Amino acid sequence: MKKTIAITSALAAASSLATAEIKINEFLSIEGFVDMSYSHTDVDEDGGSESDNSFGIDQVEIDWLFNFDKVSARVDLQYEGETTLRNPGQRGKRRKGFDSEGDSVDVEQAFVNYRFNDKFNFKTGVILVPMGYVNEFHEPTLFNGVERPNVDKYIIPSTWREMGAGFQGLFKKASIKYQLYVLNGFNAYTGAARLSGANGLRNARQGGDESSFLRPSVTGKISYFGFDKLLIEASAYIGKTESSLYNGLERNNTVAISQADSTVVGISMAGWNVSYAAKRLMFRGQAIYTSLSNTDQYNAFTGSNVAKGILGGYAEVSYKFDLKKDDYLQMIPFVRYEYYDTHFKVDEFVARNKAYAREELIIGVGLKPAPGLIFKADYQLFKTKVDDNFTSTLNLGFGYWF
Repeated sequence: MKKTIAITSALAAASSLATAEIKINEFLSIEGFVDMSYSHTDVDEDGGSESDNSFGIDQVEIDWLFNFDKVSARVDLQYEGETTLRNPGQRGKRRKGFDSEGDSVDVEQAFVNYRFNDKFNFKTGVILVPMGYVNEFHEPTLFNGVERPNVDKYIIPSTWREMGAGFQGLFKKASIKYQLYVLNGFNAYTGAARLSGANGLRNARQGGDESSFLRPSVTGKISYFGFDKLLIEASAYIGKTESSLYNGLERNNTVAISQADSTVVGISMAGWNVSYAAKRLMFRGQAIYTSLSNTDQYNAFTGSNVAKGILGGYAEVSYKFDLKKDDYLQMIPFVRYEYYDTHFKVDEFVARNKAYAREELIIGVGLKPAPGLIFKADYQLFKTKVDDNFTSTLNLGFGYWF
């Protein structure tokens, strides 16, 4: 039996909200957020017990926004310390900063956008991959719960950003917004396997940092808002992974080429998300499926156990109460169910690990005393297919954007 209590404090800014900007001059504005956390974990197992405590700054992000008429640019600088990947069965195990053994400073976004008109914009640089909702809008004030959904960690490996270029635009009369980019892909092999059954694609992100770009990938999203109070979005990603075995490879070395080819995995990801907002009622749903090819050769060469099919989704309902008629004070209770399986389908010679099939039920509430401030609390029940009982987690937090 496991009992877990986690207390998380978040001080955050929603970088997608224009009203959150600090205007420096007519060309430059700044926004950002700070994310702090304290966590205490108690585990009772096999007649013994142990605990884990941690406290520190998880993230600090400063976003610089430039606007010169038709040309705009954005640079998001992020410091990331120790963070916890909330993977059932790994409570209390800390993970260092993004793709690093220690604290790190990274560029989350850095792009230039040229606006021809509303329908046609050219964008290039380090870009957030437009899969799902949270990967693009992941500040703590923009989703319910202290932590972002785990579907957006293990199925969509947020925060997922890569180097590339493409187009975006808005067709107002058709109620359609689109994004289409060519990006560098995942790096599946760097002397060892970076794809796995437990974490799926997450550890293979390149993040725009000295990225290999031999095999461009394509991603896109279409958003339709023509129905009253309803937003429907479809996303896709198609590409092949990179491999360090191609570095300095001679073209006439057929044995080495064959080995390098065995470390390349084809990835096709498709997803949809829908949001419905009535006067006070809000519904959000999301489903993602990823198909991987050449996994049999990849697993045989690397010794990994990556799946050939990865599945995840969630459904969430929330309701907004106005607690004061003449003042801004809102309470937002919510409930969310998640299911995600990074071993949904496997090759013939890979044993499916049912511990990678996880389900969660999160019940929580948010209290907003001001438009830019929210206090959060949620209670989480989760288990895998091999667990007899649910593990419980209590989370407390607050968010603020500037």
